[in-house]
Amino acid sequence: MTGFTRTVRHGSHDCVVHVGVGLIERLGELTERHRSRFLVVAKPVYELLGASIARALSGIEPIVMADEEREKGLASVDAIVTALLERGARRDATVIVVGGGVAGDTAGFAAAIYLRGVRLVHVPTTLLAQCDSSIGGKVAVNHRLGKNLIGAFHPPAMVISDVSVLQTLPRREILSGTYEALKSGVIGDAALFDLTETQVGAVLERDPQVMLELVSRSVEVKAAIVEMDEREGDQRRLLNYGHTLGHGIETVLDYAGMSHGEAVCWGMIGANAVAVRRRLLDVRVAERISRAALAYSPSPIPPGVDRASILAAVGHDKKFTSSSMVMALAREIGRCEVVEVTASDLEAGADAMLDASAAFRG
Repeated sequence: MTGFTRTVRHGSHDCVVHVGVGLIERLGELTERHRSRFLVVAKPVYELLGASIARALSGIEPIVMADEEREKGLASVDAIVTALLERGARRDATVIVVGGGVAGDTAGFAAAIYLRGVRLVHVPTTLLAQCDSSIGGKVAVNHRLGKNLIGAFHPPAMVISDVSVLQTLPRREILSGTYEALKSGVIGDAALFDLTETQVGAVLERDPQVMLELVSRSVEVKAAIVEMDEREGDQRRLLNYGHTLGHGIETVLDYAGMSHGEAVCWGMIGANAVAVRRRLLDVRVAERISRAALAYSPSPIPPGVDRASILAAVGHDKKFTSSSMVMALAREIGRCEVVEVTASDLEAGADAMLDASAAFRG
């Protein structure tokens, strides 16, 4: 595989997704038709790739932003909006965002609300963002009571994923994205799950061909679901497999000490326990998913995080309504469904993932 291009059909417009090697050097060419371009770059990415980005987008002064989950809030959005105003961005502007999921979500939300919405181009530089968060059009920032509670649907015009930049990532960032790929495999592509299960060494070594296939297959799973359900009805909720309890962990930890993907890893194990409890999933399949996830050695859930604190955070989950609680649960590898759950289901799921983490921690 030398590259992958996929057009994602949104209700308002199409989004072209490019996955390949060396695409950072082609940013100018790929975005050339967007004349009024404004560049937002995550600070660590700018420190590593600033020269390459400057060559590709000559003459565009970057807006450099923080790239930490704890900075993903309305204050950062305000800073980006202010910078766009100071640079004279108008309704025909295109905001090009280079960075990981925090940058994509934060600057993407700024683009969604700036002058009631301007064009957005994502250039994701983490495995998680390439596999998941840059695709589909959801942009959001955190509130002190929960993750991604302030947001909008604002599909990008283009996504440009250069897998060669993954060589610069620390191991934890590779893990975070791999867990999102594994999630995508469980919900819609058994071959993608097999890839994450059998190619642990190649994934951790960032083998270019494996990364191309991992990202491309993940994009295909998410794109197919987004095209069926752009604004998070039941089909799109499938993408939240592992996220209900995982987001609870992140909220309790105040988004520090564990990556998003690692939290999703434990959330998948908790969700599988609920699925087994509900007789939706064979326990042997649940154990296979757990083995594949734990093969990547995620950070354990810290001992101070308990069931009560997780469930309190989960109570603010944006997928819940005033009358029902739902989770995406696996039926088999490659197929999930959205199921209404009870408080006792959530308790059992939280207990299962805490027990699994304690056993893994030893």
